[in-house]
Amino acid sequence: MDVYYFTEMPYAEFPESEAEKFPSMRLTFPNTYFNPRAAGELFRHYFDEYQFAEEVGFDGVMINEHHNTPSCMDVEVNITGGILARITTRVKILILGNLLPTTDNPVRLAEEIALVDVI
Repeated sequence: MDVYYFTEMPYAEFPESEAEKFPSMRLTFPNTYFNPRAAGELFRHYFDEYQFAEEVGFDGVMINEHHNTPSCMDVEVNITGGILARITTRVKILILGNLLPTTDNPVRLAEEIALVDVI
């Protein structure tokens, strides 16, 4: 059995009182609260976490994507997968979130995943 590390890479750099004003954090929370500098720091932190997961012995790391939600900042798993392929050496990378119905060209999608694989 393999053990994978997973985080949705949440963005929580906004007042909790603001979140309570919206009926759905996944659908209606506006991006006016998004701070690019804070997000950059968080991304670096999350990639450090993935590297640490490898160091402590996890078999793999799992990534997914969501859109328009502070509960998951990752919006393109193939880019994230490429970064992880470059900064890790041993862990398996499990990519969740490549939806064929939303892909214009499935051959391009296969090429993107193959690129991550060869890195």
